[in-house]
Amino acid sequence: MSSSRSDVFSRAVANLNPLLSELERMRVHALGQRAKGTKYMWISVLCCLPLLILGPFGLVLGGIVTAIACAVIYSRYFASFRKDYEQTFKYRVLTQLTKEVQPGLEYRPGEGLPQYVFEAAGLHSGDIDRYHTEDLFCGKIGDTDVWFAEVKAEDKRTRTNSKGNTETYWVTIFEGILFIADFHKHFASDVTVMPDVGEKHFGWLGKMMQNIGGNVIRLESPDFEREFVVRGRDQVEARYILTPDMQERILQLRSVLGGSLCMAFRNSKLHLSFENHGNWFEPDYFRPSGDFSQLAQFVREMQYCCGIVEQMNLNTRIWTKD
Repeated sequence: MSSSRSDVFSRAVANLNPLLSELERMRVHALGQRAKGTKYMWISVLCCLPLLILGPFGLVLGGIVTAIACAVIYSRYFASFRKDYEQTFKYRVLTQLTKEVQPGLEYRPGEGLPQYVFEAAGLHSGDIDRYHTEDLFCGKIGDTDVWFAEVKAEDKRTRTNSKGNTETYWVTIFEGILFIADFHKHFASDVTVMPDVGEKHFGWLGKMMQNIGGNVIRLESPDFEREFVVRGRDQVEARYILTPDMQERILQLRSVLGGSLCMAFRNSKLHLSFENHGNWFEPDYFRPSGDFSQLAQFVREMQYCCGIVEQMNLNTRIWTKD
C-alpha cells in the first residue's frame, strides 16, 4: 500500500477495534465449542469399540453409529459456530472496512454476479451445470461504475472406467474474479482480447490456427501480439479501442493479474476475468479477529481489483456516450 492508503487503513482498523474485540470473544467461544466437539467425537468412537466383539456385523454397526454421531457432533459443534463467526466477520467488519478504505464501493458478501451476466461476458465457453458466486463489490471508483465478484463455473461430465462403470466428474470452466466496468463509450461491435496460447506454444502454426475462429485482428505491437489474440468484426473500431497506449496498459495489467487475463469490450462496458484459485475475502477462523495482517490481506485483495480502473485509465473520459 502507498503511505496515504496505509494511513487510511490504520485509521479504519482503529475505528473497528471495539467490534474486533467483540468478534474475538465470539471466535474464542467457537474454538472452545470445537474442542468440546472433538472430545465428544472421541467418546462416541470409544463407546462403539465394544461392538467389535460381535465380529463383522459389529464392525459395520459400529461404523454406522460412529458416522452418524460424528456427523451430528460436527454440525452442532464445528460447522455452525464457524459459519456464524465467518458470516458475522464479513457482514460487520469487512463491509465497514470497505466503506472506510474505498468509500465509493459497497461490499455485499452474500451476493455475486448472476450466471447470465457471466455468460453474457462471453469470456469462457462451456456448458455450466454448477455455478457459484459470492463477495460482490459494486459502486464507483472515481467516476467509473464497477462490479466485481468471485465466480466458479463448472461443467458436469461422465466417463466410463476400465470396469465399464459410469463415473461423474466436474470440470472447472472458470474460477476467479469477474470484473465489469463502465467504459464510457458505445460499441457498435464486440472486441475480445484473449490469451494467445496457440502462437506462444506452436509459433507460426498456432498463428495460422487462430484464423479458424475468424475475425482475428492483427495489431502493430509484437509484444501484444505475442501475449493476446484479438477478435472483432470491426477493424477500425477495434483499433480505436485498443490504441498503442491501451495495449501497453493491458500488458502491464497482465503482469499483475497473470496470464489468465481475458477481456471483452461490449455493450459500453469492459468485461475482464482472471483466475484466482484461492478463496479471497474470507476471514481465517484460526487467526485472531484483530490480526493486522489478515485485515491488510483483505484490503490488498480488494485493491488488486480496484487497481484495474487506474491501470486501464478508465476515469479519463476520452469519449462521451451517444
